[in-house]
Amino acid sequence: MELKIGLAKELLSRALPKQKVRVLMDFLKYYVRFADHENNIIFEEELHKITGRTITMGIEELLLDRAKYEGHIEGKLEGQRAIALEMKLDNFPIAQIAKLTKLSPSEIAKL
Repeated sequence: MELKIGLAKELLSRALPKQKVRVLMDFLKYYVRFADHENNIIFEEELHKITGRTITMGIEELLLDRAKYEGHIEGKLEGQRAIALEMKLDNFPIAQIAKLTKLSPSEIAKL
């Protein structure tokens, strides 16, 4: 937790373009997640303190962020399926395809 907060503080202290800071902060917030959901909440509260942002995210912004994240995940999954299909067509063993693409053997069999 302290390392992640330290990284956020360091990003904000540097004279970087706002867009770059926002992208890096989003990466820290959405992709470097804690296993414990409560720690994620604590980190987000700390970010609000560090950045001086006291207004909570509006429902529209929340939905857009969630849609963007889910779209990213779906796009990644489609890419994994495409790779798995190519491997299946090249007669790779399903176990190996599953290991490399992180898809389940049953999902690979459906392709």
